[in-house]
Amino acid sequence: MLVGLVLAVAVISWRVRSRRRRARMRHLQDDLAAREEADELRRRDMDRGLAEAPGDASSDDLGGPSPR
Repeated sequence: MLVGLVLAVAVISWRVRSRRRRARMRHLQDDLAAREEADELRRRDMDRGLAEAPGDASSDDLGGPSPR
């Protein structure tokens, strides 16, 4: 009976970890797809001259003018 209990706990914990791992993988894949889409849109905007390249912002983080 003790062996059966240990096996049941092992199977249940394996299934829980497996479900969590799959859910995390789906979340990471969705996040990656969203980042790739944002990067592609940013590249298109830069190609058209609509966006600034990273680091070329004309204001600081607080929204004030650049010290240049």
